[in-house]
Amino acid sequence: MKRKFKHMAIPVLLVLATLFIVGCNTENEGIFMRISESVVKVDVGSINLIAKVSGNIYSYASKAGLQVYDPATKNWESIPSAGVRHYTFDGTNIVYATEATFPNNNTLYTYDIDTKVHTTWAAGHAVKAMSPKFNLMLLSVAADSFSVYSAAGTAIGASKADFASEFVDDFPPNLVAFDGSSFLVSGNSASDTTKYSHYYVSGGLPDAMTSSDATFYDNPLVAIGTDTTAIVAIDATGKVWKTAGLLSEFTSTTSITGFPDRNPKNLPYPVFYHGSSLYLQNGDNDFYAVNVTNGAVSEVTSNFAGTFSNIKIKSYLVDPIDTDLVYAGTMENGIFTINMGDGTASGI
Repeated sequence: MKRKFKHMAIPVLLVLATLFIVGCNTENEGIFMRISESVVKVDVGSINLIAKVSGNIYSYASKAGLQVYDPATKNWESIPSAGVRHYTFDGTNIVYATEATFPNNNTLYTYDIDTKVHTTWAAGHAVKAMSPKFNLMLLSVAADSFSVYSAAGTAIGASKADFASEFVDDFPPNLVAFDGSSFLVSGNSASDTTKYSHYYVSGGLPDAMTSSDATFYDNPLVAIGTDTTAIVAIDATGKVWKTAGLLSEFTSTTSITGFPDRNPKNLPYPVFYHGSSLYLQNGDNDFYAVNVTNGAVSEVTSNFAGTFSNIKIKSYLVDPIDTDLVYAGTMENGIFTINMGDGTASGI
């Protein structure tokens, strides 16, 4: 019996040792993980979606700049541009700004999607942020002063919000949009740069978002949703804040499991709105829905959540005609569609 045990132990130990070596391959996370993550990669890099026009999808790709993608032919075509830093869509044109070093202004351009003509704006502006899909731009118009505008052709359009002394230029705020008229601006407070101030705009003047909970000011807000009455906001730690409508009564409901740390942490977090909820993917690639009315958080179990278990998403774009159809721009696997009607997803 003793000798028989020794003979059996040798192959068992060899198998265990092999599994241990393979399993500890942290560089590639082991052979089994590599097999499960065998998803086709796309050379353009991470994809930040901007617009869908006449069947084509426009985006900014980290390795290739401004791009137009034709789902029918699966062809990517580069939109000639260099040094693009910010971008948005005004309904006809992609408006983009080049890199600039403070205190220099950015140079802005308009790209007409129909004519494929680039036009240089006559005036430069100090661009701090643009909302890619909602025709909004946050500009520094003077020391310690910021304004949100729309783009109109080859010039600044209507003023959406002005901030006289709420933020400081050394710690510029960021713009987080729900749509073209409802958005927030969140950034380090001018009175205490270790804390954050948050302002909400919905078709009028900016109003301060406040709370009796002091932790509301500890982090920037990175996502927002509204049903026109109730509002939810998500901060950079994944904590969900909600109000029934009064901007002075934000309370925390819960936190999203696995919310990732990001640098810089004030960047808008990728979400999309459908029904009465905001949908997002956490750092573990799991999907969660945040109910806008009551702030409740629930894990999504629809089939599309499983499709993205090994695919990280960079951005979303709701189809302008079929709002059940959502486009997902991924970090390295191209563009997918999410069908909220039947809960499925597929690459396009």
